[in-house]
Amino acid sequence: MARTDACGAVALTPLVPALLLFHRYSADKLKPSLSSGRRSPLQWLNQALRPLAALARPVFALATRVPGLGGQLIAELALSLASAPAAILALLLMPLLALAAPAASLSGLMLAATLVWLLWIADIASRDYQADTEHLVHATRGGATSRYLRHLATPILLGWLLLLPIGLPLFSSQPTSLLALLVGICALSAGATVLGRCTGSARSFLALSLFWLYVATNARDVAWIDLLGFNGAADSASITQHAVITLALLVAGYAHTIRRAR
Repeated sequence: MARTDACGAVALTPLVPALLLFHRYSADKLKPSLSSGRRSPLQWLNQALRPLAALARPVFALATRVPGLGGQLIAELALSLASAPAAILALLLMPLLALAAPAASLSGLMLAATLVWLLWIADIASRDYQADTEHLVHATRGGATSRYLRHLATPILLGWLLLLPIGLPLFSSQPTSLLALLVGICALSAGATVLGRCTGSARSFLALSLFWLYVATNARDVAWIDLLGFNGAADSASITQHAVITLALLVAGYAHTIRRAR
């Protein structure tokens, strides 16, 4: 009997470190730990620039006056603006910098604007999953397909607003590069939408897009890597290739939306 009690006591010894160390998995202690976790520099910047979010209010007001899908798209755009005040600052500054900067600096400015844009659009397609409002959004007019179109069009519009004011003077004598920029914005937007909807997270698109941006800044003479044309290496073949990939992503995203909604 004593030998049995001793074996039972030995078997229970792992509970001692478990009680001392594994309390962080307790549900009542998890929320405070998440709320007090360290923030990224981008989150700190957005918090510091929170007053700029007020600039999105007229866009919200416009959305209420525009019927149908157009009003929904404007509302999605306003939400993207309000949730990223740092991007609002970039929208205000980038056109001014493009006008004031010498021509030799426009390429670097385009890289900076591209980085801001990629960080901005990464979570547009996944924020309904993260907020657990997916089914609520599906109940609105247009349902899942309307939501897919909004999440696809919003990053494209944001790309035009942020990148075209720099791209137009940068590519004024390079129409091929300007076309590459337009197609590339659509391709990356389609990729962000598909990955966001399939994974429910912004991390997959962020990892792939930032890796592409790193490669593109080092492999400047490879046409198919020059997705946005800022290296001047894009040609008609690479632009056609990117357009085909964009169409494939659009079809894949639409098919996934229809299948998930059933």
